[in-house]
Amino acid sequence: MPVSKQPTTKPGESQSVHLTRDDWIDAAWGALSEGSLDTVKVDPIAKRLKVTRGSFYWHFKNRQDLIDAVVDRWIYRLGRTTAVHHLIDSEKPPADRLWDVFEYVIRMVSGPQSVFLRLAAASDPQLLQRIQSEDENRIQGYTQIFSAMGLDEVRARRIAEHYYVIVMSEFLRNGCLDLDQRLAAARVQHEFVTETARLFLEHPRCAVPPSR
Repeated sequence: MPVSKQPTTKPGESQSVHLTRDDWIDAAWGALSEGSLDTVKVDPIAKRLKVTRGSFYWHFKNRQDLIDAVVDRWIYRLGRTTAVHHLIDSEKPPADRLWDVFEYVIRMVSGPQSVFLRLAAASDPQLLQRIQSEDENRIQGYTQIFSAMGLDEVRARRIAEHYYVIVMSEFLRNGCLDLDQRLAAARVQHEFVTETARLFLEHPRCAVPPSR
């Protein structure tokens, strides 16, 4: 007697659609690019994916669970410990390491999602805490590189903070440009900051910018 095969389709999916958790996160990330976290809603995303809500609940408890996964994705792709640690800790000269990280971020950020996440954090304390924690991790990575240039701890931290602001605001300023133009504009900013670091080394009595 032939053995009947059990369907592998999850509840809420058609026989021709087999969605993974990552498929839902990808779709939510795309929805986020359209305006804000308010655009990350189950029904519109399910409609876009051509499935029902049942497929969503196979992978997520609720909408907040999906949003948390989107934030996890953002941290994973750009985070100090998950994405750029090998660039920060490489054997290259410090200025080259800085540029490698900056270039990586530019190549990874092709939409406004990071901007919208930060705007949403203004009314979401939990999201704000996660973003601030990740910001601190990233600034510490830049501080490590500037310290490797020979700067003292205070100066390395201050310049790292300024460099991080430049990196994080790059898409907001130049996202409308093509990749080569974005990289060229970023290179100018990179050279300016690294030259400032060299000036601090040559003139150690220069005043240190106040902490934010």
